[in-house]
Amino acid sequence: KDLVLIGVSLISSEGIDEIFSEIKNKPYSAIKISEAITKLMTLYRKDGYSLAEIQEISFDEENNVLKIFVDEGIISKILVDGNDKTNIEVILRELPFSEGNFFRIVDVEDGLKNLRSTGLFESVDISVYDENGQNVLLIKVDERQTGLLRVGYRLDNEYKFQLGLDIREENLFGTG
Repeated sequence: KDLVLIGVSLISSEGIDEIFSEIKNKPYSAIKISEAITKLMTLYRKDGYSLAEIQEISFDEENNVLKIFVDEGIISKILVDGNDKTNIEVILRELPFSEGNFFRIVDVEDGLKNLRSTGLFESVDISVYDENGQNVLLIKVDERQTGLLRVGYRLDNEYKFQLGLDIREENLFGTG
């Protein structure tokens, strides 16, 4: 008749009480439990926590306790692929999240926007995969050509002939 949620930190106790009010201290019904879990996951999704998931549901018959284990979707590792010139720190500084933070789709969208607006990359893609129960975020970048060489000349009556040379590297030493 008792209910224990393990791993829930993002949802207030009032929110939990509201969601699970129909099953607390009452005989369990699979349908009511399923509805409550659906409401819980809907709340996570509404707040942008798209990696949150139910890990396990178990019932301790001896103590009459229903245990629900929740993984709220913490980013365990961030990997960057395709950055031949650009330092990884330059890429990571543009992200509004880091390892150990909860994965939120809004933050990922902001990070993508920040990386694309640097002008250093042709394309930027972010994907998430599971590695031994850990959420790994993979950022794939395709670096833009940042070096430029221009040669020009000018011919007029006053200065006669002038030669111009313009050499640029917009990502010097990979610092952006």
